[in-house]
Parts: sequence; structure tokens; C-alpha cells
Amino acid sequence: MPHTSLLAVDLALLLPPLLTHSVTKLNRRLKPPPEGFLFDLDHLPHLTLAQQFVRETDLEALNSIIEQRIQRHLPLHLQTTHLSSPRTACTLGVTLSPELMTFHRQLMTDLLPFVVTTNIHNAVWANPDTPRPADIEWVSKFRQNFAFENFEPHVTLGIGSIETFVEPEHFVATTVALCHLGRFCTCRRVLKTWELKG
Repeated sequence: MPHTSLLAVDLALLLPPLLTHSVTKLNRRLKPPPEGFLFDLDHLPHLTLAQQFVRETDLEALNSIIEQRIQRHLPLHLQTTHLSSPRTACTLGVTLSPELMTFHRQLMTDLLPFVVTTNIHNAVWANPDTPRPADIEWVSKFRQNFAFENFEPHVTLGIGSIETFVEPEHFVATTVALCHLGRFCTCRRVLKTWELKG
């Protein structure tokens, strides 16, 4: 791993077992590596709450801020919606409940002091992945283009498209994870987890 003080990270909701099983079956219908990715123990299906570049030296303080936000937060009751392929990836939408929107906004505000916008092309991604230019651009512009009023919660299923109907699925999200990002902005190495217990 090249020496650098920057990490590409994703603060995400991890999925419960039944939904993980459902999305893994859909993922297997999409492009395998190297054109795509497969869900496994090192590629975790997730719902992104925030993405950004952070300094490794800030991780302890960042984790402390997240923990303060999460320690009294209730689990999130959510529902999937439909499949779409807005760009190169196939995604499964998730209803944007008021509780999810508030949680997202709070975390984005909490993480603002830790945003790094310079020297991002030298940031470390999960080994041995090499990010695509599109990955670097997505993370660098997440706050500007995909957060707050532009937040569209979803689970990225893989690269390609699937033309099928999926039944909406209710689920309860209880695990928040700070993950080291890999190619295709996949959640690879888990840096820290927290449980929503209320």
C-alpha cells in the first residue's frame, strides 16, 4: 500500500441477512470481475449514508463523533422499492423515510470537519483495488451532488442492468459501518461498526 494519509471511506448501513441474500442473488446476474464485482465477505451490500476522503489521523476523532450520534439512535425501519440502472450500475431503491433523511443529514453535518478535498488522487483505496477515475470523482463530489436534497438511498447491486420486477421488501437496519472503499465504490474493509439500539 503506498504511503498516504488519505482514505476513501463510506459510512453505510449494512443489510440484514434476508435482504443480503436477496440482493446477492440479483448481484450474481450482473457482470463479474473485472468488469464488475460480486458480493462476498470483502464486498458488502450496503446503503450509503456518506462518502468522502478523510485523513487516517482523523479516524479516531471521526469515530467518536459518529458514536455520539449513533449511541441513542433507534433502528431504522425501511423498505426497498424497484430496480433501476441510471448509469452503468444496477441499483435497488430504498424509500426515503423522514427518519432516514434526518439521520443522513445529521451524519453529513457531523462529518463536515473531516472532509479532505486536496491530493485526493493519492488516497488509499482498499488493497489491491485500483479505483476508476469515476470512483474518485463520485466520492469527491458526493457531498455536492448526491447528499442532502439530492440524497437517493439505494443498494448498488452491480455493474449492468436487470429487467425484472422485485417485490418491495421491508427491513430493519441496525448496523452502521465505516468502510474502506474499493473499485466501483464497493464497501471492502470494515474499519468500525456501531449498532442502532436506541
